This record gives sequence, structure tokens and C-alpha cells, in this order.
Amino acid sequence: MTEQKWLTSNDFFRDEFLVGIVEHARENQRLSVLMATQALWRATEVFGGPKKNLVKKAISDAERLAEKEISGTALKEYLAEFRGLTDAGYEYGAEVDRMQNWELRMQGFPYCDGEVQCGLWQIAQIFQGGHYRWRTLINARQAVIAASPKGDERQRVRQAERLWQTQLVRDLFPNPFKPKVKIKRVWLRWREGTVKKIARSIYERNSFDELPILADALEEAGCDNPQIPNHLRGVGPHFKGCWALDLILGNP
Repeated sequence: MTEQKWLTSNDFFRDEFLVGIVEHARENQRLSVLMATQALWRATEVFGGPKKNLVKKAISDAERLAEKEISGTALKEYLAEFRGLTDAGYEYGAEVDRMQNWELRMQGFPYCDGEVQCGLWQIAQIFQGGHYRWRTLINARQAVIAASPKGDERQRVRQAERLWQTQLVRDLFPNPFKPKVKIKRVWLRWREGTVKKIARSIYERNSFDELPILADALEEAGCDNPQIPNHLRGVGPHFKGCWALDLILGNP
């Protein structure tokens, strides 16, 4: 694996090195869940089941749980509230494995729904210490592909999803060929914490199109490491869990 391949790869699952990076981060539950939820949000755009609103709530609550916005007995309550969805997802995944019929994944909306619910089951496993870090990405991708027309359009969608998920990985994980990046406290103290205030506002509103503004502020604060502002100004896409934004906010 070379840095050039890291920067230009367009298929996460065909590159064992990229998969390895995600697996290496398995102890970071928050990042693992956010990676999974970003992929499932994309899949909900084609999710056609009657439980669509419940699925969206499950994804939203998973993010809040990962960010520790909900506390106390939240995990137990989460697992209980969405047990029907996750159990259905487990049963779907077991059926596919048992029949060894991967074409089930290509049969349209019923199976699209199954993939999404299987992804939710895997998120539940992450919360309980399971090792399903990147498999939810497969479910989400297959859901989008299954909902697309057969033929050339499906092939186009397949390639687009591979690229999108690879971009997701590159946004959540810094370039492994660059030295580890550190944030200096003096940058965060500049103008009464302006940099962190901008970062927090962007994060809470999901306004990732404003990241170049954050990059400008960081440089004005004295940042002399181009790796951070360059990533913030990158074309993206950017997501919750963006490594440069997390670094500024001090997120794990």
C-alpha cells in the first residue's frame, strides 16, 4: 500500500489495507458507530419499508448514544426499543448465510429493507462489544444497490457506492502515511476559543460546507500544520466523525 493508493483508491472493500485501518480502530466505539450510521443514513434514502420512521429513529438514537448525549440506562432501553428491527435484521442475515444465495441481496425493496435492518443489528452488536465495525457498510451499500434498476444503472450505482464509502473512510481516518497530527492549545485559546466555537457550531448543525471557514480561523490562530486545514478545505464529502474536526473538538 502506498500513499498514492490511499489518496486515490475508489473501493474500500477491494483494499485490505483500508479495511485493516478500520479494524484497527475497533476499540473506538463512537467512531465505529458513527461510520455505520453515516452509511445507513444514505441507505434510508431508498428504504421503502413501513418501518422507515422507526429505522430513522434507531439510527438517530444510535448516534446520540455513541456521542453520550443519552446516558443512564440508555443502552438497555435502546436495545429493548429496537429489538424487533434488530431481530429481523439478524434473521435476514442468517437466511442469506444459510442459503448461500447472495442474489437475495439483489431482489429489490424487501431485501433492501432486510439489509438496513441487518445493519442496525450489527450496530447493536458494536454497542455490546461485537466486532462488526465495517460490515454495516456492506449492508448499507447492498441496500442502495438492491433498490436500483438492473443493468448499466445498477453497475453505475455499485461503483458510486464503493467510491462514497471509501471517501467516508478517508474522512474519518487521517492519512496513515503522514506524521500524527496534534492540536496546540494556543490555537484553541486564540480570541477566546473562536476556533473551537466555530468547530462546535459546525458539528452540532452538520454544516460541513462551512469547514473552510474553520480552516481559515485555524490558520489565523497560528496553525502551522497544513494537513489539518487542507483536509477541512477538501472537497469531501465530510461527516460526523471527520478526523480533523474531531481533533479540534477533542472527540475520541
